[in-house]
Amino acid sequence: MQSVEFDPETEQELSALNDALTSIGSSPWVLAGGATILIGAIAFWIYYRRNGASRDVAIQQAAAAAGLHYASTDPEFSRVRMTLFGGEEAAIDNVVSKPYGDGTDVRSFEYILTRIVTTSVPDQEEYGRRTVQHRQRIGGRRCGGAAKISAFLPRMVISGEKTSRKLLDVVGAADIELESDEFNQMFDVRTTDRNFARAFLDARMIDFMVQTEGSVEFETFCDWIMLSLDRVAPSEMPAVCNLVAAFKTNLPKLIMADYPLPSAREELARPPAGFEPSHLGNAWRTS
Repeated sequence: MQSVEFDPETEQELSALNDALTSIGSSPWVLAGGATILIGAIAFWIYYRRNGASRDVAIQQAAAAAGLHYASTDPEFSRVRMTLFGGEEAAIDNVVSKPYGDGTDVRSFEYILTRIVTTSVPDQEEYGRRTVQHRQRIGGRRCGGAAKISAFLPRMVISGEKTSRKLLDVVGAADIELESDEFNQMFDVRTTDRNFARAFLDARMIDFMVQTEGSVEFETFCDWIMLSLDRVAPSEMPAVCNLVAAFKTNLPKLIMADYPLPSAREELARPPAGFEPSHLGNAWRTS
């Protein structure tokens, strides 16, 4: 069996742990060989904890070198129920962001999908059982990117063949075929608003997405756009910010006008100053 080597600091922690476990030599853990299993589990926990910490530092350094801002998490976007998040809140960290030019930021981040799980546990006080809820991790870590936009868009997911079936139940729509065969081979498009999809995916947007060769998934929802891809090297996190910026830049201007924010929609429905709507009843109002 191949041995695993650890750095000196980890070796010291493991040595102290081993001494503590040895001091309880009569415990069931030791008698059953559980101490060996426990040491191994904690050893790998320490190892991966350290590895994760070094990755965090590397991403911070990459952000600083590119003149971008780094934050440990993103409490605003993590609460948005994106389909690419499985419709749940996501555990987001290692956020790298930069100004876009319209007063908003584009950001890249790493995330883990989680779901709330209800389990039954013994209740010593009541001599029975009680239910508790906790978040359970789903799958591995991924890289994402997002930006706020000045529009209020329907939910649409543009994903590869492998994930589209998993998302079908969430979005609740069949795949939409476009005129580009190359695009159709790379992506599935899921949305309940087919007219929106065809207007959104104009020639310019299709060309942009095809350049990713199907390695990136995209989503629109309310005033957010998002993309998701496999985990990248720390040095590439600023490049993901640039990819989000390109996604936002390629948004069709017609879409931005046809799907205004709720506040803008109310403003568009307001009659001009001095106009008396009573002559027209409700004809001037928009739905």
